[in-house]
Amino acid sequence: MRVREMMSSPVETIDLNEDAAVALRKMHENRHRHLVVVEGKRAIGLLSEYDLKNESNVAGKPVSAFMSKDFVSVDPHTKVRECANLLRGRTIGCLAVLEDEKPVGIVTISDLLELIGKGTERTVTKGQRRTIFSRGRHRKPVS
Repeated sequence: MRVREMMSSPVETIDLNEDAAVALRKMHENRHRHLVVVEGKRAIGLLSEYDLKNESNVAGKPVSAFMSKDFVSVDPHTKVRECANLLRGRTIGCLAVLEDEKPVGIVTISDLLELIGKGTERTVTKGQRRTIFSRGRHRKPVS
């Protein structure tokens, strides 16, 4: 599976010169924890709720003062497994999905967990066998 099949899109962006208080309000209103910071149409950083959380007063300060400039990005053709390894290996919460430096989506840990959760809801097809355990007692295989 590729990133384009599971990324959140369209991605929420904010201009690097925008007031950080506006960014925080935008996150809360849209229930997002990350915004891709743009200069024009080009992605130049990431801003997370965590970046602003420890500040007592963000009003009047630009987003650029809080954003992460060293962010990790992938393209839409990247494999989901590679994204998971990047998130886990770098201990980060999201990856910007870019095409020609322009944001087209975002992949978060929550997106990956949702994907895994959906995968566990598969039904057993005819001919497959699986054993079900309940309260420590072994039941007969389901066919």
